[in-house]
Amino acid sequence: MRVEQETIQPDMTMKTKSRRWPAAAILLLIVSLASVSGQPAPKPVPAGNPATGQPPLIDPTTGLPLPQPEPQWIDQNWHDPGITLTNVMYDNLPLDEVARDLRARFKDNIDILPMPTAFGNNWGENISIRLQMKNVTATDVFNAMNLVFENDRTPLRWHLMNPSGTRCLVQLCVLPQAAPAPQTPAPEVRRVFFVGDCLGEKPTGMTMKQIVETVSEIWQKAYGQSGKIQFYEPAQLIIVTGTQEQIDFINQTVGALRDKANLVRDRAGSAGASPKIGPAASGGAAVSK
Repeated sequence: MRVEQETIQPDMTMKTKSRRWPAAAILLLIVSLASVSGQPAPKPVPAGNPATGQPPLIDPTTGLPLPQPEPQWIDQNWHDPGITLTNVMYDNLPLDEVARDLRARFKDNIDILPMPTAFGNNWGENISIRLQMKNVTATDVFNAMNLVFENDRTPLRWHLMNPSGTRCLVQLCVLPQAAPAPQTPAPEVRRVFFVGDCLGEKPTGMTMKQIVETVSEIWQKAYGQSGKIQFYEPAQLIIVTGTQEQIDFINQTVGALRDKANLVRDRAGSAGASPKIGPAASGGAAVSK
């Protein structure tokens, strides 16, 4: 911000005391200049790739320069192979294919390490790149891909190295944010089930002891030591502590035992009823069918 200060020419015809500035005005001017000098300067527009001096890439959707990648992507001792490609165009090409193409077009002057498989993902096969450039070096191409990764929020960065001082080495790195989010355990709840209506009369019905043994065995096969199941036989209750899935499982199990008890009662009632017979012929015995 520029501060314009008007120069006041004193009137030589005025008296001497009229040319003096009040002390309050001088103090106000000093404070104003201090506040202006303390304001931060506006951020400059990215000047492009500092390694090659190329102009910045422009986002076609906004018309603004794409953000520069993190400075760690290229080592200080990296030196470009010095080969310029007249045309580079990748239309959703997997990174594996991109690496093979660049290795061949730069005449094996760069070594690209094998693609990572961090976090159970084969990044070379599963991630593709869309890029079109002209008259670019190897540094330009990898820098542009890093910008695309950053713009698309893809957790990958090409790292350009030269550990031996004589060989160009390129590695695809997976950023930490690619790690899957830790799974929080499902909250446990407690439910009480009444199973008195699941009991039946001997010899076909189930006793409370048999229900306890049956439910315990089913629970062990389904969940092992996970969760907690308790029985209170005097009141014919089952107390379950576990996830909502486990609660639903016990609810279904008790429902199945209840259906079985009802089926046993229906069969017992049908067996105790009088047998159904067909219509009797006049003057003769009934013929059962």
